[in-house]
Amino acid sequence: MIEISFWYNYWQMQDMKNEELIIVKLNSENIIEIDLMEQLQELTKEDLVYMRQEVFKLGGGKKMAVYIQSGGYVTISCEAKGYSKSAESYEYALAKAVLIDSFSKQLLFNFYMEFSKPTIPLKAFTSKEKAMEWLRTFL
Repeated sequence: MIEISFWYNYWQMQDMKNEELIIVKLNSENIIEIDLMEQLQELTKEDLVYMRQEVFKLGGGKKMAVYIQSGGYVTISCEAKGYSKSAESYEYALAKAVLIDSFSKQLLFNFYMEFSKPTIPLKAFTSKEKAMEWLRTFL
């Protein structure tokens, strides 16, 4: 029964569009909030392009502070990793804060960022409040 349920959920997820799995909105503080739904298991290059386009639309082409949170465990495809390092992927982002659900994942994320050398400020947080506080310093 579990296997049938898994495959049903897998195929159901395949039919979902980016806008159903990735919610992008502009909050009252003029910060872009990106929510990755629990059903999203892997970020693809197409997902990152979709997020970039939505940030462009909501920000009117200006660089924006971006907050990202995930509803579950999400991996990132090799193609998406490559794209995430490109100037194009950061074109409309002023700074990015990522909500991470544990201190150990935060340390690992920050360690990885030391080697990937992002072109904008990018930091992981374990609380939304601290992430928003940090993003406000860029507004």
